[in-house]
Amino acid sequence: MENTTNTVFNNFGNFMIIAQLINLLIIGAIVWGVIHFWQKISKWNNERNQILHSMAVELAEIKREMKSNRGL
Repeated sequence: MENTTNTVFNNFGNFMIIAQLINLLIIGAIVWGVIHFWQKISKWNNERNQILHSMAVELAEIKREMKSNRGL
């Protein structure tokens, strides 16, 4: 009887170790996903900011040209 009980508890312990490893794997996958998604969002924001900046520079040039043309 004692051997059976020890075997059951040993199996349960092994199961708990496997469950903890699976939990770590899931948590790692979630963290990786969040980091990966955040990097993509940062990249999109950088591209958007560059586009907006170039549009602002272009608009400033157009305004400058319009002011100089108004004087003619």
